[in-house]
Amino acid sequence: MSVNDPSNVRRVYRIVYVGPEGAGKTTTLLAIHRLSREPVRGPLRYLSSQLIPKSTLDLLTLELGTINGLRTTARLYTAPGNKECHRFLSRIVRGATSIVFVTDSQIAKVGSNLDFVYEFRTNIISRASTDGLAPPIIYQFNKSDLPSTVEPDRMAEILGIGDEAYFTTAALNGSNVFVPLKTAIERSIWFLEARRGTKVTVHS
Repeated sequence: MSVNDPSNVRRVYRIVYVGPEGAGKTTTLLAIHRLSREPVRGPLRYLSSQLIPKSTLDLLTLELGTINGLRTTARLYTAPGNKECHRFLSRIVRGATSIVFVTDSQIAKVGSNLDFVYEFRTNIISRASTDGLAPPIIYQFNKSDLPSTVEPDRMAEILGIGDEAYFTTAALNGSNVFVPLKTAIERSIWFLEARRGTKVTVHS
């Protein structure tokens, strides 16, 4: 097979899960790994980071088959959510093709969600833009199966997410975790094509 054969070309989408500590980012990747078919999923890896000593990044690789004529891989990462890591987050999300922002739906966690959203918008996402384009953000309101949670529309209003896509999940049992992932992949396609100046239509 020739090295110039189009079948050798691979496109990689880099989807980064961010959010406050304990919101369910790693649990989401565990559920996706557990519920994905064997030919699609790779191993779930835990990577040490030189940027953040004593912290790890989760990595799950999914083989998506052929999209727009190219063999396509999605690499799902989680980023630490503790405050000590905030100043490194812009480096972690740099190069992302989309971001899944995981929040904890419990009423008691609204404050930590707001703190993280403010820090993320003020000091992180603006530094992650490439060619004037920031990676698209999809919101995942996790732990929706627990008592004393905020209604999704109200959570969207509190966080001020505007027209951004948001979905509810219960990652511990795997409920709905593929819906924000599917949207993140679709937005990744749009983002890469927008950077290349190519018009693209994404079908859901």
